[in-house]
Amino acid sequence: MILLLLFINSLNKTSIFETDNPYNFEVILKDLEDLRRNPIDLNSAGLKELLKIPYLTPGDALKIIDYRRRFHYFNAPADLYKIPGFDKELIELIQPFITVGKGSGEFKKFNTRFRIQDELPYSYSGCRFYTRTQVWTDQYHLFLVTEKDPDEENFFDYFSPGFVIDEGSRRFALGRYNLDFGNGIVLSPLGSFFNVYDFHLLINERGVMPYTSVMENNGFFGAAVSDSIFVRTTIFYSHQKLDGRIDSAGFARSFDPDGEHTDSLSFSRMDQIDEEIWGYDLCYKKSSFSLGNRFYRCYYNPPFASDDSLTGFYGRKFWMSSFNIKYTTGNFFLFGESARTFHNRWGGIFGFTSTFPLCDFNLAGKFFPRGFYSPKGSVVEEDYAGGVLAIKNISRIGRFEFIFGLDNELTSDTIQRVFRLNFEKRLAMMDAHLQYRWRCTEDIRDLYNYKIFLRIGPGSRVFFDIRFNGRYVLDDEEGWEKGLFFSLEGVYKTRRIDLRLRGGRYITDSYDSRVYVYEIDLPGVINNRPFYNRGYYGFIYVAVKPFSILKLTSKYSVQFKEDERIKKIGAQLDIEF
Repeated sequence: MILLLLFINSLNKTSIFETDNPYNFEVILKDLEDLRRNPIDLNSAGLKELLKIPYLTPGDALKIIDYRRRFHYFNAPADLYKIPGFDKELIELIQPFITVGKGSGEFKKFNTRFRIQDELPYSYSGCRFYTRTQVWTDQYHLFLVTEKDPDEENFFDYFSPGFVIDEGSRRFALGRYNLDFGNGIVLSPLGSFFNVYDFHLLINERGVMPYTSVMENNGFFGAAVSDSIFVRTTIFYSHQKLDGRIDSAGFARSFDPDGEHTDSLSFSRMDQIDEEIWGYDLCYKKSSFSLGNRFYRCYYNPPFASDDSLTGFYGRKFWMSSFNIKYTTGNFFLFGESARTFHNRWGGIFGFTSTFPLCDFNLAGKFFPRGFYSPKGSVVEEDYAGGVLAIKNISRIGRFEFIFGLDNELTSDTIQRVFRLNFEKRLAMMDAHLQYRWRCTEDIRDLYNYKIFLRIGPGSRVFFDIRFNGRYVLDDEEGWEKGLFFSLEGVYKTRRIDLRLRGGRYITDSYDSRVYVYEIDLPGVINNRPFYNRGYYGFIYVAVKPFSILKLTSKYSVQFKEDERIKKIGAQLDIEF
């Protein structure tokens, strides 16, 4: 992922990463890394392949397919300008991940990465070390990932080895691997309770794939095989130790979601739960229609208990099954998935997208009853329903986007509505991105925030970014509490050097009014930094690529918060050939 975050940051499209909601960005980063090496061919890619690019909505992908149907082929990526809704910003954004013809991707045979991060003053025990080594051939993929969390002593406290054979219609994985099928409820690393803003990411199936993450409680360890004749069939087995909380009676209560070991509490929960899983996935596809069924059964030792054993997940074993459907025709795409978990509880998601002359229209919904259990330990505490409506229009005036999200806790009759407005405009020497969002609970607006982003510069080598974020949260006792953030960033970027310097100021009334700001970090790291209290902060980022196979990246950041000074440093080496 040598140039991945450079592309993301330099093109001013960080909204897919910039969020204050939990999200597994490593899945998206892995997709972009693979696409960088193997671009999508516009003349042969189907809907599934095009949707591997997270920046393309289902409507965008349908327009590409419709253009190819009417004009037979693309002569060059610049032909995308002829499609309504594809402007300069979007085309430049996806340019590194597309090609025309048979493909000209730089398929790498070997990649290794070494990363170190720490707070100053430096200490070995407080360092986080990360390594990743991958070797490819035409059909084989070998990989090894290691990580040392702060306060761990052994450099190999966590390691993730794996081996994948990919023969197109047939795949086999041994060691660490991941599964992504359906629309997000079962066997998907994105999880059941999706982020409504990025719901369209759920429709991208990746199948059997390598697991190179350091989130220790995700993924599988064992073997999986997938083959396609008339029906794509995948069977899998996994057996591993997971971190979790064990109560005084010896019952498991919860998983630790990230598996980090940074304090005595996290160390005490290490490898407490034994998990064994086996299951299958079946998918029948004909023309524009597909139907799938997946099933898996879990065994846990010690068994799980719940505060409410009548509704919560409890016991030593359980099974889960789901059915999903997808249908595509012309400018219309439909998907849905319904799942059954323990105690016969059914939940599901659905969505469709359609393209019109003036706008793209996307709608998705979800429903999970109380006690519904999803993979890796998430339990719905109250009946949960919600959805999202997104309308996008691109014209000469600019790019407009309206998003309406709805979350409804049925048992307490509480309805939460979120509205988001985005506007983006590119002028001769300036890019502008304006965003306004507000939230209403029980017909009372209790949150609103806005973001103003300006990029000013004569070209792509030297430019300045000005950012202003505001967040206001309604407190029942204190009234409106505000959070404000302002920063100025200067960038000098060439093919060999990327130098960035940012300084900022923030003021917040409370932790609830904290402001989340995306900032570039070492390649492979997503950094949404939360700011609260008041103070100053800044960073300097330097990336140097002296040779085509070698890249060195470093970052130093400092934050002044009241009487506290926090200094962090990181360095990374990437070798790829």
